[in-house]
Amino acid sequence: MKRFFLLVSGFFALQNNASAQLSISPEAGYQMSKVRYEIAGKEDNGDFKSGLRFGANLGLGVSDHLILQGGAFFSGKGGDINMLGFDVSRTFNYIDIPVVLNYMTGVATGSRFFIGAGPYWSYAIGGNNKALGTKTDVEIGSNAATDDIRPMDFGINANIGFLLSGGFYVRGMYAHGLTNILPGGDSDNSMRNSSLSLSLGYNFTF
Repeated sequence: MKRFFLLVSGFFALQNNASAQLSISPEAGYQMSKVRYEIAGKEDNGDFKSGLRFGANLGLGVSDHLILQGGAFFSGKGGDINMLGFDVSRTFNYIDIPVVLNYMTGVATGSRFFIGAGPYWSYAIGGNNKALGTKTDVEIGSNAATDDIRPMDFGINANIGFLLSGGFYVRGMYAHGLTNILPGGDSDNSMRNSSLSLSLGYNFTF
């Protein structure tokens, strides 16, 4: 019987520790994005354009100083570029799934700096091209003749930020796309996303 009570007590202790390490963090902010082009082997990174990024993260404490976060975010990407003498503004809207392993300084009850990195996956949900005052919808698919961007994107991201003891935090993040999102693209013809964001959030811990 004594052994049974010890096992039950240990179980609830583990549950309490796991609960204390869980967090949900709604977050929203401003994003600057551009598209890295390579056309016939010639690179053109275009110019940054502004957008929004908002969503939420689910966090799990791996240790006192390591936090694994995975989230779902609306992410407005794209960029501005001069094509054949015309200024074109391109907006690509994605659902981003970032995963980041963060190192946290200090203790859980205090204010903490954090830094980390990890992969992201994205799925395109829409967007538009604007040129000469005319706006047209972005066509999503893998057909080089009819589509503007491929639906899937993959890359790496890195972030740095500061978490206040009260739960509010600020995060700066850079995302570097690795996938060629140009339909029919190859090693000499490609489009890849890049973005910088600054966001505010609140960390609810359980």
